[in-house]
Amino acid sequence: MLMITQTRTLWLFTTLITLTLMARQGLPTLALSAAGSGQPMAPSLTKVALRHAGSSDAFRPPQPTNLQEIREALGYPEPARKAGIEGQVILRVWVDESGRYVRHEVEESNHPLLHIPCELFAPYLDFRPALTRGEPVPGTVAIPFTFRLSDMTE
Repeated sequence: MLMITQTRTLWLFTTLITLTLMARQGLPTLALSAAGSGQPMAPSLTKVALRHAGSSDAFRPPQPTNLQEIREALGYPEPARKAGIEGQVILRVWVDESGRYVRHEVEESNHPLLHIPCELFAPYLDFRPALTRGEPVPGTVAIPFTFRLSDMTE
C-alpha cells in the first residue's frame, strides 16, 4: 500500500510540474476537475496564448562578445599543425546571469591537440548574458572552433 501511495504521489507531482512548465511555455494544457468533487475527472482543453521566437518572452542564449579576438589569439595550435591534424572543436560554455564564464565542457572534438588549447582560452571569453523575457538569466552556448590547414596563411 505504501509503495502505491508513493508512486501515485510521485506521478501527481511529476504531472503538476509538467503542466506548470507547459503553461509557462505557452503550450496547451489539460484542465482536470478537482479531486473529491464527485465528478469524473474529464479533461478539457485550456486555451493558452502561444509565444513565438520573435516575442518579448523568447529566450536568447548568451552571446560571446570577444570570440574573434579569442580565435585570433588561439590561432592554429602549433603541435596540431605540425602533426597535420584538422578538425572542429565544440565547447559548451555555461554563463551566469552577469555574462561571466562559469565552466565549459568539450561537446565535440576529434583530437586533444585541438581541444586542449581551446579549453585553455575558454575562461577568457566574455558574454552578453542569456535573456528570458528581457531579463538576464544563466545559460549555455555551444561555441565552434574550426581548424583547417588549408586556411593557414604562411
